[in-house]
Amino acid sequence: SEEEIIHACLNQTLRIGIAPGWATVQWNNDPLLTQDSLSVVVQKEEIILVRASNTGGCSYEKEFIIRPSIPQLELNGESFQIVRGQSVSLEATGTADHYEWTPPSGLDNAFISNPQATPLQTTTYHVTATDSIGCQAQAM
Repeated sequence: SEEEIIHACLNQTLRIGIAPGWATVQWNNDPLLTQDSLSVVVQKEEIILVRASNTGGCSYEKEFIIRPSIPQLELNGESFQIVRGQSVSLEATGTADHYEWTPPSGLDNAFISNPQATPLQTTTYHVTATDSIGCQAQAM
C-alpha cells in the first residue's frame, strides 16, 4: 500500500492516478470508474483509495490524501480616516507567504503585509494574500 499527500487550492481540479496497464482498477469514490486516473475537484479534505490488480494475481493499493489549502487573512481595521499628508499603517495577518496591495499608489511598499499608506485622496486598498502553493485569499 502506498500513500500520497496532495496539498491543493480549494476548488482546484486535480488529476490523480496510477501507472497504466492494470487489468482491473477500482476507486472508492467512484466504484464504476475503471480507468487508471481521474479528476477530482478539491472541496474538502478527503482520502481517495484506488485498488488495482493484474491477470497474474499481483495487486496494488494507493491512498491519495487530498488536503485543501485555504489561506487565512485578517486586516487591522475596516476603514481609517486620516488628514491629507498623514499616513496610516495597514496590516494584513494570516497564513500567507506573500502579499500584494492594490492600488500601489500612496503605499511605501505594496508587496509587504504592513505598508504605510499616505494617499492623496480617498482610496480603497485591496490585498491579495498568497500561500506557498499559490492559493489566494482577498480582503479590502
